[in-house]
Amino acid sequence: EKLPSATVTLDEYDQAGETNLKQQFPDYKAVSLTKVTVDGKPAYKRIYTATIAGRLLQLQQVYLIERDVAYLITCGAPQEAFATNMPIFDQISGSFKIGQ
Repeated sequence: EKLPSATVTLDEYDQAGETNLKQQFPDYKAVSLTKVTVDGKPAYKRIYTATIAGRLLQLQQVYLIERDVAYLITCGAPQEAFATNMPIFDQISGSFKIGQ
């Protein structure tokens, strides 16, 4: 996602992102937010639940900023299958390389 400038911080992006999720999904519920590292860069991993296309899902969103671009990696599953799939989601986000 192209950002308005290279001065947007990860914390600012996080706050705006959560506001957007709350507006987009009326039943949005935060589960956790942790700092992680992706491709050597600081990132956040947000886990939340929301109803999407009529189905309650649990989602993992990992995001980081490089200059004026925000990178988002989103994975999700029905709540009952989320824990089983979480290692795969972590593998996907952990293999992300900026510019590749």
